[in-house]
Amino acid sequence: MRISNKLRSIVIVIVSIAVVAFVLPLMSMPVHADEYNLWVGGVRVTSDNYAGNGWSYNADSGTLTLNGAQISDTYNYAGVSETANIYSKGINLTIVIDDEVELKNAACGIYVENGSLSVKGSGTLTIEASVKALMSNDGIDINDGASIVISAPVGLYSTKADPDTN
Repeated sequence: MRISNKLRSIVIVIVSIAVVAFVLPLMSMPVHADEYNLWVGGVRVTSDNYAGNGWSYNADSGTLTLNGAQISDTYNYAGVSETANIYSKGINLTIVIDDEVELKNAACGIYVENGSLSVKGSGTLTIEASVKALMSNDGIDINDGASIVISAPVGLYSTKADPDTN
């Protein structure tokens, strides 16, 4: 009986070591943040990086709130000169302007690719862009008294056809 107890103890120790060796590395694996198809000032928004100087993003509602932001950094979305201060892809993006907000130094101030853009709020959004101020593939709505000051060759650009105008 003593030999079988020793053998059983050895087997238990070996199995315990194997379990610890397998489970311990899994416990220390880093958890990756969810990445959203949204860039603000050239920085990709994630579940860990959802707010910056003068902005915050709520992924559940698709709402980017700008409060006193001054954004001059850009995201390069297509080519050398294809830049935007705020760029999203595949998101129906709502932007709330809560204070004086300034976007500049980009080809496009805000570009929403494959999604709609809604701008609202009580603040003023000033956009200085070399090509287009606001661009969306699926419509642009400006409401709730949002004030937008545009300095760009094209102010609003959307490729969505309005069925009410046909």
